[in-house]
Amino acid sequence: MPRLPATKTKKSDATRAHIMEAAFRLFRKNGVSGTTMRAISVEAGVAYGLAYKYFASKDALVLAFYYGHHDKHMALMETRVRAAPVREPGDRMAQLLEAQLDAMAHNDDKLLRSLAQSVMDSESPTWLFSPETQDLRDRTALLIRWALEHAGMEGDALDVLARGLWAVQMGVLYFSVHDASKGRVRTRALIAGVKDMLNGLAALGPFAAPMLEQVACVMRKASVPL
Repeated sequence: MPRLPATKTKKSDATRAHIMEAAFRLFRKNGVSGTTMRAISVEAGVAYGLAYKYFASKDALVLAFYYGHHDKHMALMETRVRAAPVREPGDRMAQLLEAQLDAMAHNDDKLLRSLAQSVMDSESPTWLFSPETQDLRDRTALLIRWALEHAGMEGDALDVLARGLWAVQMGVLYFSVHDASKGRVRTRALIAGVKDMLNGLAALGPFAAPMLEQVACVMRKASVPL
């Protein structure tokens, strides 16, 4: 498992965790855009200035949620890799996506949908392509790269593939948040499709590299900040 820098949150701090829970209750009720830091401080029963001491803005609270989810996802992925190792890259990516679904399963849909709206807001620091979320993109791409290396893939094209699969992962995650099917079976069918697609790409061996470079070229031309 890749060794990453410590996350920016201090989960052991009870006050910090208390403010986060208060914020999440309001996000569920009013959405992120309909919640203010003052309302969060009132909900948490702490002074306005104290809330700001821990979180400079409500966007910082959203980012704290993202980092917490990433930590849970990484820990669950490592456990599953050790318990049930698979070699095909598509199977490894499916394992990673399934772990992500399970890592967020304890959160209710209202909160997840509220946070998903902020992810898609291009004017927000929590936008999935913002400079503020670059560190999370890097961490997730590193996790994907590690998963594919563990499945036997290697070479320069692997970096491009990991970045591209980050985008696939975000699409699957966003889809799952709005998936009302029982047990999110539609999302799991989508994951199975990703698995088959990636295994098919891996079967091309060295012939896949030019295709991946073409994808990278398209992303560079579009200035996609992966």
